[in-house]
Amino acid sequence: VLRQEEVRRLFLASLRMELREIRAPAHRKVMFIKTALPLILLVNEQIHRDRMRIHILRTLIGSGVEIAPDDATWLAAVAERHGLVRLDFDELLRRVDIIPPSLALAQGAEETGWGTSRFAHEGNALFGQRIFGGKGGLVPRRREKGKTFKVRAFDDLIEGVKAYAHNLNTFAAYEEFRRAREALREAGRPLIGLKLAKTLKNYSERRESYIDTIRLIIRANA
Repeated sequence: VLRQEEVRRLFLASLRMELREIRAPAHRKVMFIKTALPLILLVNEQIHRDRMRIHILRTLIGSGVEIAPDDATWLAAVAERHGLVRLDFDELLRRVDIIPPSLALAQGAEETGWGTSRFAHEGNALFGQRIFGGKGGLVPRRREKGKTFKVRAFDDLIEGVKAYAHNLNTFAAYEEFRRAREALREAGRPLIGLKLAKTLKNYSERRESYIDTIRLIIRANA
């Protein structure tokens, strides 16, 4: 990818079991990245298209143009999906934005052991998203006594990636992440995963230790 600046648009529905059998760490990393990166980029493309449409509609409305009913309905639905009770363009654009691929890859690698975890193979879960109550999900075998959470499972990998991006873009716990990403946008700087990783201490109970691990993975595999 670094040499050719191109990623094959090959999308797998699930991880191949052979990942667990690969003994060479470097080979396992390559296989994981080949699987996860196209999915991450696809989700980012979808988010980017929505973001550009929001920008266009904001400009039209700001110019006094009455937008089409379909556009108004779409805009309201996007705002609601991102947790807004009323349309606020600044807040909506703060939430509808991409996730740096390096950050997503590092978190996926850490949460799944580079694609070898049970959650990845049985639940298409690359990011260890927890759920409390309800049906579905996978119970961790080493869950502490008294804990009730499960790891959310998905029908395929792309749904898990979409849910991960949606979590970072909407949950209150990741407000710092969104503010930092917005600041980079306003400064005209690229969205660097290494910088934004510092804002995700709420992603794991390990907090600062988790951030250190994610940043180490990014640095070691840049």
